[in-house]
Amino acid sequence: MLWLYQRVMTGPVAEGNERIGDLVGREMIVVAPLIALLLVLGVYPKPVLDIINPAVENTMTTIGQHDPAPSVAHPVPAVGASRTAEGPHP
Repeated sequence: MLWLYQRVMTGPVAEGNERIGDLVGREMIVVAPLIALLLVLGVYPKPVLDIINPAVENTMTTIGQHDPAPSVAHPVPAVGASRTAEGPHP
């Protein structure tokens, strides 16, 4: 994967692509809102998830599936760790 990235992103410009330049101002104006939207939804996706959840729940009901409740497994203490904050028990 790193080899692919190196070849595509940092290698020499391929023959025939020398005339392709960086984004111009007009293209940046189009791309900037998309980048901002991606960043906002990446940090706070709740508005989109609130819109999607009713349809997902309806689909899950239709196919007879349910979303299992989250469960927390009992943690296993690490080797040598004390069982309580007071110290190890004999």
